[in-house]
Amino acid sequence: MKVFKILTSALMTVTVLTAYAFTVPQSSQQMPYKNFTLETLNFTVEKKSFGSTFYLNLTSIAVGSMPMGLIYDSHRNVVWVALHPEYSNPNNVFGVIKINPLTLNLTVYRFPWQVDENYYGPASWTFALDSNWDLWISIRSYCVTPNHPPSTIPYLAKLNPETSLLTIYYTPTVLGGGNHIIWDGNFIWYLTVNALSKVNISSDSIEKTYFTGKEGVHMVFDKQEGTFWVSFVEEGTVSRFNVSSEKFDVNVTGFDRPRGLFVDSSKVYVAESSSSVSRISVIDKSTLTVERINTGAAVTNEGTQFVLKSTLGNIWWTDNSNHYGAILINKTKVSFQNISPYGLFIDEIGGSIWISAKGSAFVTITQDIQVAVEGAKGGRTFKHLC
Repeated sequence: MKVFKILTSALMTVTVLTAYAFTVPQSSQQMPYKNFTLETLNFTVEKKSFGSTFYLNLTSIAVGSMPMGLIYDSHRNVVWVALHPEYSNPNNVFGVIKINPLTLNLTVYRFPWQVDENYYGPASWTFALDSNWDLWISIRSYCVTPNHPPSTIPYLAKLNPETSLLTIYYTPTVLGGGNHIIWDGNFIWYLTVNALSKVNISSDSIEKTYFTGKEGVHMVFDKQEGTFWVSFVEEGTVSRFNVSSEKFDVNVTGFDRPRGLFVDSSKVYVAESSSSVSRISVIDKSTLTVERINTGAAVTNEGTQFVLKSTLGNIWWTDNSNHYGAILINKTKVSFQNISPYGLFIDEIGGSIWISAKGSAFVTITQDIQVAVEGAKGGRTFKHLC
């Protein structure tokens, strides 16, 4: 193992550990499951203007729940939004929303209140779409759980939208609840409280589990290099997992509560949910040097939560202090007041930026910003979102 230190542009020291593995991977195991045919509810969503953007008002639809993870489904040309239960009530409407970005018509796939005799109110969190275009769903928690959980817990799900069939898989209790999920082209990778697991969709089995020894909260897949970057909020670290070597081989430290990540061909972008400063840190993948960029937004609760580099090259971010904004490709910084104090997940859909707002039942939609920079690329647009 080699240890070396890097001096960042903000005069902060970052320690990088190479050839580092948290633990030996665990072997394959089958996942038990239960199937549910879901009730579907159809609506036309209300648009609400607020400042320089507009919102999808879900308050009359998402009863007792709030939007969380977002993903664009290019096969069906729809946006999937996780509908996370806010409190324990069997009458609440929660599960998954399918939104047509052109018409803004939506369908709610309502999750069952009771999964089994121990677990009530599954809380969907983030998504992945596999090669069959099935929607995989991380389950972060439940409204009601037992004091002494059994050896397996129902914390992973898969939805076939055409049949409305929801399959809920039982994963080992030791893994904990789900934080993020990614399809790498061959396998589902499931980041839970205690581990990173590799799921075979053909055999419904967890092929390998890599215990992390700490809670990874978000991850991104670098297809170019065959690696995952994982953020660990409480430890202040961002680590790289190499799929080929099956090891965490780089561990970059010195961050202030790193949360959301984004990766492109040369850099990893890190949203730091600091209580004192709003900033995005940028890791150079080749040199592992770190640049820190303040967003300029005031922090009243927490700083940046998630980050996205758009097709136009702008770095968009959300925070937990009533803002969302962007560091434009020409280095101009812009921020906007958000309708909810806690902007969370962020995705680019049809040339627009979509943001889910925790603590509310709104989805923020704003147009990406074109600036006059030579070589900047254009993106798709949906007229109804412009």
